[in-house]
Amino acid sequence: MEIWKLENSESLYEAIMPRNPCSTLTPRYHYPPLQSLKLWYCGSSFRSLHMDLFPNLKTLKIESNDYFEAISVSDGKSLEELTFLSIHNCDSFVFFPNGGLIAPKVSDLEFTNCPKLKWLPEKMSSLSTLKSLRIRYCPLIECRLDKRSFESFYLLVYLSLDGNAPGAVANRVALEACVQARNEGRDLAREGNEIIREACKWSPELSVLER
Repeated sequence: MEIWKLENSESLYEAIMPRNPCSTLTPRYHYPPLQSLKLWYCGSSFRSLHMDLFPNLKTLKIESNDYFEAISVSDGKSLEELTFLSIHNCDSFVFFPNGGLIAPKVSDLEFTNCPKLKWLPEKMSSLSTLKSLRIRYCPLIECRLDKRSFESFYLLVYLSLDGNAPGAVANRVALEACVQARNEGRDLAREGNEIIREACKWSPELSVLER
């Protein structure tokens, strides 16, 4: 489903309510049938999206929403069906759910031209099914990646990380080194520390971060 120029969250929920008058929803705003959602050019009152309302959502694209700030999920809630998340041209986007993005099936993450975004979701190491990670034109981004995250991304086949902040550069170098080592057949769980130390030799940013 693609929706353009909504003014607020309430208008979103009204727009996707079932048209069958016999349909009942409990609670009122809860949309289990919806599997794909794309939101474009929403109004200044549309600032957040509560993912609990879409338990079976597989694909979410949020694009060109200047006032959109946050994705929210109840504490400990898992987005069981989500496989693709893209946030593009959202000037105000800054916030992922507290406690991290728990999405056991997610394979693609894209964040492009979000100038205020500083952090990726917490607990990135839980995203063990991730195959593609794209972060472009997010100049303030500081990736929350650790060695456990690098070891967890054993399915990753596409990587694009922009950003000039030292933390972003260091994590990009480390992740690229781990992906390359994995593709060469090395054991990340056993050789992870050695792989990072080798990468430190040619990356001052990573060397500082590892001290």
